[in-house]
Amino acid sequence: MILFLSTGATMVQREFNVVELARPIALFGMFDEAQLRQVASFLKEQHYHKGDIIFQQGDPGHCLSLIASGRVRIYLVGADGGEVTLRIYGEGSHFGEFSVIDGAPRSASTSAVGQLNLLRLVSTQLSLSEVYAEAVARRRHGLALLCADSLAQTAILLPRP
Repeated sequence: MILFLSTGATMVQREFNVVELARPIALFGMFDEAQLRQVASFLKEQHYHKGDIIFQQGDPGHCLSLIASGRVRIYLVGADGGEVTLRIYGEGSHFGEFSVIDGAPRSASTSAVGQLNLLRLVSTQLSLSEVYAEAVARRRHGLALLCADSLAQTAILLPRP
């Protein structure tokens, strides 16, 4: 897949192996090469500038994002309006996988740290795909492992009272 990435005032053409970007995502761990290519065909490019909000805590969850270039800040907003950074993700990382699984509102907010280029997969595209239904039927426990791992990592990062 060839993407045109924003680097400020200019656009740069860059080729990505989207299958390789998607392969490490636990949600797709049960997919074979052909299934990963089908998932990759659903991805849509989105570009953000420094400080742009990608989504806010409480927003409806509906997509998974892969970072083609740039960095994303994941944070919580407290009742007093203060922010706690949970994580900074960089190129090749992903976030938002829970929304693809459960469709629940976002549990955290995200913003672009600088110029950011995402590849986004809307959950309705994936849930309607036969390939996803087949793969999930074969290995449902992969989703449970994803949830357990993500929860454990988040618990470590949360501030203690």
